[in-house]
This record gives sequence, structure tokens and C-alpha cells, in this order.
Amino acid sequence: MPAEDDLKAMANASVLLLARAIKTRDFSELYNATAKVWQSQVTPEALQESFRTFIEQNVDLTFVEGRSPGFQDRPSIDENGVLVLKGSYPAPPSPLNFTAKYIRQESEWRLVGIHISTEEAPGRSSSEDQKHEIPPEDQLVALTDRSMTLLAQAVSRDDFSELYASI
Repeated sequence: MPAEDDLKAMANASVLLLARAIKTRDFSELYNATAKVWQSQVTPEALQESFRTFIEQNVDLTFVEGRSPGFQDRPSIDENGVLVLKGSYPAPPSPLNFTAKYIRQESEWRLVGIHISTEEAPGRSSSEDQKHEIPPEDQLVALTDRSMTLLAQAVSRDDFSELYASI
């Protein structure tokens, strides 16, 4: 297990790569920083599609530059050798939460999955009446299509890592 300062630097670098990708709408740099196994399962375009909501809402996460994340859970290595980092950055109006996953590739830790969230979804109001709204039908269809596509790909490849990373 790397030292805590190294883990924070890894997480910060990954979140910052994602932040820049969202801001520039170019996921090639993030894609190039990922592990080969993930690159064989996803394209830069698919990564971009995964974060479409953040892109459409012009969410700027580059505030993480120069900041150190706090870990919500103790960093761990699971039974498959995946290093899991769960943490957050304090940010108004709500914290930016992340989960970053890494595997060893050629003696270094490489990104195999990243998920970010806030307590509020991008573009949503924090008022109580909107917190329980059902999304419009076109969004429900798009979410369902994406989930079913990921599931079908996972079954056909006998590899559920991309589906798992999307959850």
C-alpha cells in the first residue's frame, strides 16, 4: 500500500485529469492515463458520454488543483488487487465525492475506474420539491439504454469491471 501522501496525490491527479477533461470536453488525456485493461474496454468517447451531464451543465471541477482530498474510507486493496480510494473535497454548495480505482501495471498504479458525485446532481435545485422528481422520460430511456448496453457488453465479454465502475 502506498503512503497516504502518495495516495492523496494519486487521487488528486486522477480527479484533476477528469476535471480538465470535463472542462475541455476532451477525454484523451484521461484515457491515456488509464490502465491498458480499461482502455481495452472503453474509448475516450465512451468516457466522455459517462460524464455528459457534467459537461452539459458546464461543471467546473478544476478547483481541486492544489488541494488535498480527504478520505472517507480507509484506502484498501480488494481481493482482485484493485486499490480503492474513496474521498471528497469540500466545495460549496456540497462536497465533491469521488471513488477512484487503480491496478498495478508495470510497477505503477494505473486508473481503472473513477466516479464522482455531489449531494446535488449538476443542474438541479436544492429545493425539497425537486429532490423527489422523476426525471423526464427521455432521460430515463437514455439511462436505461446505457445500463442495458453496459450489462450486455459485460455478459458478452465475461468482464463486469466497466459495469461495476459505472455504478
